Amino acid sequence: MISTRSLYSNSRLNRSRCTAFTLIELLVVIAIIAILAAILLPALAAAKDRAWRIACLNNERQMLIALNVWSGDNHNKLPTLDPPGGAYNAWDIPIDAANDLLKSVGAKKTFYCPSTQPKFTDWQNFKNPAGNHWDLVTTPHTGWRVIGYALALSGAQCKLQATNQNKTLDAELVKPTTFLSKPYLVGPAERVLVADAIISTGFAQPGYLNPKNNYTALNGGFKQNGLTYPELSAHLNGGNIPAGSNIGFKDGHGTWEKFDVEVVRTPNSSIFFNFWW
Repeated sequence: MISTRSLYSNSRLNRSRCTAFTLIELLVVIAIIAILAAILLPALAAAKDRAWRIACLNNERQMLIALNVWSGDNHNKLPTLDPPGGAYNAWDIPIDAANDLLKSVGAKKTFYCPSTQPKFTDWQNFKNPAGNHWDLVTTPHTGWRVIGYALALSGAQCKLQATNQNKTLDAELVKPTTFLSKPYLVGPAERVLVADAIISTGFAQPGYLNPKNNYTALNGGFKQNGLTYPELSAHLNGGNIPAGSNIGFKDGHGTWEKFDVEVVRTPNSSIFFNFWW
């Protein structure tokens, strides 16, 4: 006679045998998960890049509004990179002007492109008391702040080509680089005032005849604990060459453009690196 306990044990054993995975089944499940991950991860990365581009463009529009407010308070003029301040690169802002712009923008985070994460987060950009971009040189009236965007300003210490410098928010005369060409007037809708910080060591677009420039490790203004750390271009999208950049115009509108149509906006006298848009 078979006991009730024995029947119960056999029944439980049979159920466990019926519900267990075989090695083949487990490998099939793992393969399916790997295939789904391979399909979904690029889509998720692309969605993240799009989100960053949208947030970046919104940052630029906020800065354009702040520059309009600043200009209205300063007889229609834009900030200049003139002595005694030490600002000279396209992403430098004289400290007094930067503090005024912050009042209009409302948050330091707006001055930095989100696409440079994870290397440069809020901690490196403006929160770390041991050194950050925003507090690079805080000497009253003569210091400057380093932001994550290039500003097409003017001044004796500005390293942009003269054709890319802006003194006001109005239309301005542009002097061509060719000797015989006459200056011509360019309206606010065609003049770039704010652009992503696309930076490099060289002047040429990457290609068969030109070596690839360095966009990922350039000595710049990020100092922490007494050490200088390399900068990088925005919108690298996981690669070594920028996908493109957002650019904002003096009339307040902005747009995305691919990197392959951009050119260097700094002459050979640029101190650390070249800016593109």
